[in-house]
Amino acid sequence: MLLIDNTSLEPYFNIALEEYILHQKKEDYFLVYSNNSSVIVGKHQNAMSEINYHYIKKNNIPVIRRLSGGGTVYHDKGNLNFAFISSGQPEKLSDFIKYTQPIINFLKKEYDLETSFDGRNSLVYNGYKISGNAEHIHKNRIIHHGTLLFSTDLIALNESLKVVPNKYNDKKLKSVRSNVTNISEITATNDTIDIFKNKLINFVSNFYHSETYYNLNHNDIENIEKLVLKKYSKWDWNFAYHADYEFTNNMKLKNGIINIEMTVDNGVIKKVYIIYENHRIKQLENLLINQNHTLENIKEMISKSDFDWQKFNLESDEFINSLF
Repeated sequence: MLLIDNTSLEPYFNIALEEYILHQKKEDYFLVYSNNSSVIVGKHQNAMSEINYHYIKKNNIPVIRRLSGGGTVYHDKGNLNFAFISSGQPEKLSDFIKYTQPIINFLKKEYDLETSFDGRNSLVYNGYKISGNAEHIHKNRIIHHGTLLFSTDLIALNESLKVVPNKYNDKKLKSVRSNVTNISEITATNDTIDIFKNKLINFVSNFYHSETYYNLNHNDIENIEKLVLKKYSKWDWNFAYHADYEFTNNMKLKNGIINIEMTVDNGVIKKVYIIYENHRIKQLENLLINQNHTLENIKEMISKSDFDWQKFNLESDEFINSLF
């Protein structure tokens, strides 16, 4: 097994790196890295129904779809991500116990922390989640990856994943929200996350009897960056993929009540119904039809329109925000 201590904090690059190793390499790898603040959604989820859209936009937190299924997670520099990427017989590849047991053993040995696998792909301590895990199989290769909440900003985590019930209605996989906590708080350790990371690498190295590190070369980095540009930085992958939903919002604006109903297919608004103060506003409905359901796109479209906001005693910014 080759060890990769990835020091990049760029989430687009790091999520693309996992796919690159899974698809383009043949050896077995153990990879660790942290990300800047970001939200990572499961492959089969509707991103919009999993996130606090207004909060992540305000705080410039990127949303990135990963290859594996499972639920949405929050990453930051206080969270350590690990990934086992290996080959085998396709029907025998998926094994959550196999890949979480070394992590359980590590936490017990180095921090005297008793954790367990809860059957919902998480590691828990005393009912609190400290690690979420997911897997993806590609031909005869598997990636098992997980999070380790070491010193994550739990306020930012909870705010990023706080959703309004019934605003986005779809049939996609929903995340199961859990009470979470940080390993550093449970153990009261003075270790930094870098020390924590190095201890984990050393433990896994001994566990698998491997001390060989792999450093990404120029060709690796170039191909990963191409994958970022082609896929992982794209709205089509991160938001439009699996984005079939009914959007409903009834809210109080500064000058009245607005009710909005939209049907969205693959991220594109196909049907819309707008009632403001008991008046249907068909001109706004027509503007929204066939538009991508993104804040940037709708802002640009509204700015170019000749809609008379004063006539309806309606403010454009408030209206745009009500669409999310």
